[in-house]
Amino acid sequence: MKTLKVIILIVVIWLVWLCLSEAQSLSFDLSDYNQRIDFVVNHQARSHYSLCGRCGLQWRYVKGHNIIYYEGEGFAKGLFAICEYCWGECTTNERIFYYKKRWEEQLKESDNNYYETKASWERLKANIIKESELVSIPILN
Repeated sequence: MKTLKVIILIVVIWLVWLCLSEAQSLSFDLSDYNQRIDFVVNHQARSHYSLCGRCGLQWRYVKGHNIIYYEGEGFAKGLFAICEYCWGECTTNERIFYYKKRWEEQLKESDNNYYETKASWERLKANIIKESELVSIPILN
């Protein structure tokens, strides 16, 4: 029993030493510590912008399914609320739910005219329904 305690103590000491040596090998620049804190706080506050609204994966790992809601001369405006995979997994009503949620989040921070945005939402919703009628195949990255 005493031998087992000694072995456990040695393993614990070794793990602590390993952790400390790894921590020392990392280079931390604390001169901009406040900026890093601000970044983390602001990123959490705006996290819905960088994630799929359904599965929560970041856009750097998955491709968003873009739905066009406005087409002008030489440009178009679109919205992606869920990734391609989730688009393929959702029903039409679920798709509308996620895009409506994202649309409302976007409106909170814009100064767009109410009637313009209402018309744009109707076009967006119509395009979601139109694309939903097409064969939806999940696309993996």
